[in-house]
Amino acid sequence: MNDFLHRIVILALLIVCAILFNRSCETQKKYERVASALTIADLSNQKFESKINKQGEEIAIQNQLILSKDEALENNILELEELKKYKNIKSKTTIETITKTDTVFVPYVKNVSDTVISNVPNNFFQYFNYQEKDNWYSFSGKVSDIGVTMYEMDIKNKYSILIADKKLGLFKKPRPEILLTNENPYTSTISMNNVQVVYDVPFYKKEWFWFVLGSATTIYITK
Repeated sequence: MNDFLHRIVILALLIVCAILFNRSCETQKKYERVASALTIADLSNQKFESKINKQGEEIAIQNQLILSKDEALENNILELEELKKYKNIKSKTTIETITKTDTVFVPYVKNVSDTVISNVPNNFFQYFNYQEKDNWYSFSGKVSDIGVTMYEMDIKNKYSILIADKKLGLFKKPRPEILLTNENPYTSTISMNNVQVVYDVPFYKKEWFWFVLGSATTIYITK
């Protein structure tokens, strides 16, 4: 009898230690996550690194910020409307780009029927500068008697990528989706491809394995 009670006490202590260890790990993970978030002064203007690869393509790299749903809502990273339509939101990325062009000269192409060009006086020029009302694009340049010179053209774009499961209604399985929102009304998406890579989980990392192992260990100790 004493031996049985002794084993029960040992088992209870092991369970308590396991629970405390698990809580300690969860607390440490939460602390590291919050500490990582606090290193970013402005969540709406996070730092990133840009590189040019061998193909001349720009690659932007940024550390992933991990927040809870409430923290994301509080910092205006997620919107309530998104939570209504989607469940199990995995990530949201907001990207803002700007396209700049160098000076470009376009000479006139004269045809026999061109009367407007022939009436332009020699050494004529006129500067122009235009800014779109919502600041999505701007350009400046010069018109002369020999052609048009574009000094600078800026095109701004802002879009967000949301990865989540779309709600399809009661008793229906949600559908995984990637939602790309483009805020620039003058641009459109002409191609979009995605893939999710699924890796096989080893049996010793699955919950059922540890449940069976724990049950077998409990039965063995209490015998």
